[in-house]
Order: sequence, then C-alpha cells, then structure tokens
Amino acid sequence: MLLSQRHYGIANALAFQIAWPVCVLGGDLVAICTTVALLLSHLFVIRRWQTELLFVCSAGVLGFLFDLALLKLGLLQGTSAVQPLWMWCLWFMFAATIGHSMQWFRRHLLTGALFAGVFAPLSYSVGARLSEIDLMTPQWLTLLLIGLGWAVVFPALLLLREAIERHLDMDNPVN
Repeated sequence: MLLSQRHYGIANALAFQIAWPVCVLGGDLVAICTTVALLLSHLFVIRRWQTELLFVCSAGVLGFLFDLALLKLGLLQGTSAVQPLWMWCLWFMFAATIGHSMQWFRRHLLTGALFAGVFAPLSYSVGARLSEIDLMTPQWLTLLLIGLGWAVVFPALLLLREAIERHLDMDNPVN
C-alpha cells in the first residue's frame, strides 16, 4: 500500500464522500461507472482484496435488501418497485469504508450504532432531496425508523466484516 493505514483511511473516507453525491446526482450509469472505478482502485491498493471483495459483495446484497424493505414498507417512495441502481451502488461503496475509514467502530459497536442512527437518516434526507426518491410523511417518523434500522445494520456489517476476515484468515493465512 502506498499510503499508511491511517492516511488510506482518510483517503477512503474522502473518496466515499465525493463519490456518493456523484452517484445520486448522476443517476444509474454514472453511479455504476463511479462504483466500478472506486472499487477497482480500492481493491488494487489494499492487501487483502479477497476478503474485501467478499465483504463488499455481501454488504451490497444486504444493503439492497435493506433499501428494498424501506421501499416495500413505504418509507421510501420511488418510480419503480425496486430502488434505483445508484442507490444500490452506494452500499457497495459504503462497504468499502467499513474495514478502513470506519474500522474504529469495530471496537466501539454502541458508538457505531449511535453514529449510524444519526447520520444515515441525514444521508437519506439529502439523497431524497437530490433524487427521485421521496420520504414517506411525516418525514421525521421515516427518518427515525431509518435511523433505528441503521443502528442495527451498521454494527451488523462491522461484525460481518470481522467474521469474514476470521474465516478467510483461517482458510488462507497468507491471504
């Protein structure tokens, strides 16, 4: 890795903070291209790319299911029965931060739950304002429910990342 772990954590967080509004504003095609570019560059510079790839794919599927549940419950409303591709792309890119810029939360799950419970609803609120996705009214209730969901999902993703690392390290110590 060209950067120290600390500096890569900062670069990782900045890359996500730049990429997510690009995906929301750019739509599906821009989101797919941005996500592929971000993930390929990410996988190229980290040491354990197999672990990362398995985790990012797993988290992407879980994120798709989470947002699909929000749509089916009516908390999010869009023009389709499933969320737009750009929304799904955000999950893959976010997953790439879990083992790097968000790794501190792995030792502080409760703090991570609180962090996610506050900041994820803010992201959904901004994303809804910038896109074709609407939040169910009253919006405060929708954002509260999204926050409660994320207070569970984020620590679960942290634990999933750790479990994948342990499993792959046992199978291949040179990973």
